[in-house]
Amino acid sequence: MTINDVSMQRRLRLIERGAGPTIRREGKDLLNFASNDYLGLATDPRVVEAAAQAGARFGTGATASSLVVGYTTLHEALAERIASLVGAEAAIITPTGFAANMAAVSALVMREDLIFADALNHASLVDGCQMSGARTRYYRHRDTDRLATLLSRADRARRRFIVSDSVFSMDGTIAPVQRMIELADRHGATVVIDEAHATGVLGANGGGVCEGLMTGEPSRLVHVGTLSKALGSQGGFIAAVRETIDRVVSGARPFLYSTALAPPAAGAALASLTIVQQEPQRRKRLHEHVTHLRTGLMDQGWTVIGDAGAPLMAVLLGDPARAVDAALRLERSGICVPAIRPPTVKPGACRLRVSPMATHTTEQIAQALAAFAEIADLQPPGGMQ
Repeated sequence: MTINDVSMQRRLRLIERGAGPTIRREGKDLLNFASNDYLGLATDPRVVEAAAQAGARFGTGATASSLVVGYTTLHEALAERIASLVGAEAAIITPTGFAANMAAVSALVMREDLIFADALNHASLVDGCQMSGARTRYYRHRDTDRLATLLSRADRARRRFIVSDSVFSMDGTIAPVQRMIELADRHGATVVIDEAHATGVLGANGGGVCEGLMTGEPSRLVHVGTLSKALGSQGGFIAAVRETIDRVVSGARPFLYSTALAPPAAGAALASLTIVQQEPQRRKRLHEHVTHLRTGLMDQGWTVIGDAGAPLMAVLLGDPARAVDAALRLERSGICVPAIRPPTVKPGACRLRVSPMATHTTEQIAQALAAFAEIADLQPPGGMQ
């Protein structure tokens, strides 16, 4: 098998038990450092019970789009809770986080507008930009100086939009959102921020990087997020001023033509939001685990990227075959960590994506570090820049 074959090959791996800090995959028990369930809420008994109660009341599926008969009182209550959490006037619930990004961008941006997008944005934002038909200018990752220059040269554009993740899912880096909003105010632009990996994890109350930033000119900030990561459920949301939400409801194809979020998922997300707000110690423990892991891996000599506060990190390996080999050897040691390779990242930027959970124990973090120490021979010569 060539390196190119390794970099592109994909196959489904069957999970036989668990969605928590430990899983059973293809007959082997593994510590789970691959999940986006950062706070461990997907298996919390209170969340599971809320999903069951919602299903008993409304059924297992929404049965139709939100504009037909799919939008229940659960969806409305969830939208109100989300809006309150992030400080927005209104919110709408979508069936997936991918659909939320595509709906927000494609409904708000017209062909005559101009988009400025971070080069490492999630595929759903990239697809939303393409779906809008507007011209998109990409700037280097988190390079707000370049963004400022591009904005200053775009005076003839009908409208300007800045589109970015807040926490980048393959790097663990955090966008300079405050600076981006300042530039938007200066140049009359609108900021669309995907908070998928920040909702529930960052912010004083778990509202994400943008929590508390919808002030001054709130119409310039559109807050997009997901229910399927730290909230342990499924689905997505868009939060903004009511006029913006009305435009999404009336004109976003990914929202209009999709069956609404299943009621059990809405019920689960509502329960998770309550836990996020009432149990900040979960966020504290998660961040302690991330810091412990990052420090330990760097002490072993690994090249690790990821900002303080982000719930994940990347261990850079460069070569796709090396990344795949590292993931397989970690699995043999009982650790589930995914190898990230093309097309998700560039060929020379392959990595392991490591994401602890608040519900891991200190001993399990130590076990993961011990497994990494056993594969130290796979560290790239001279490290990664």
